[in-house]
Amino acid sequence: MKKSAISCLAIFFVFSAISFSQIKYTSSGYLGIGTSSPGYLLHLKDADPVMILESTIDHDNTIRLCEGPTSWRGTYIRYDGGLNKLLIGTHSPYGTSTSDDKNVLTIDRNSGQIESNIYHIQFSIICD
Repeated sequence: MKKSAISCLAIFFVFSAISFSQIKYTSSGYLGIGTSSPGYLLHLKDADPVMILESTIDHDNTIRLCEGPTSWRGTYIRYDGGLNKLLIGTHSPYGTSTSDDKNVLTIDRNSGQIESNIYHIQFSIICD
């Protein structure tokens, strides 16, 4: 019994070393996955890195870029699973909840159709 417990413990430590050898947390608070020297708060390194946000229900997944720790001001990218749409938008500078989000671009997952709430668009087309 004692030999079996030691074997199981050894196997656990071997697998833990393999699993956690690709994760590095520095004293600066940087977290690296796939790198031993992270240069950012979250640094992912791989030949083809993929980051997944998976909702446990058929709901929104959001990446929110804010101007401060307690501020909602900024922008967001959201996938709305109920509508099957990718939403890119901004947030009211004075709002404090998601109801103050303003969708700027909406991409329908099924058709690929792009809808815009932009009132003024300026662009240049350069042809060689």
